Amino acid sequence: YRGVVYWLMGQFEEAWPYLNESLAMTQTLGDEWGQVQSLGFMGMIAQAQGDHDRAYHYLSDSLARSR
Repeated sequence: YRGVVYWLMGQFEEAWPYLNESLAMTQTLGDEWGQVQSLGFMGMIAQAQGDHDRAYHYLSDSLARSR
């Protein structure tokens, strides 16, 4: 949740390490919903930073896993 808090505060660079850690943990645990959430937040941060290609990658992956 720390990554989400940093995202909400607009501190995007600080959020990345926590979201990457969250994604890695959810992958290890096989937690699909956790992966969907992590990837979604990563996509929103990339979009806020103006990196639309990266945002598209994360958000597309999040959407695919949510189905």
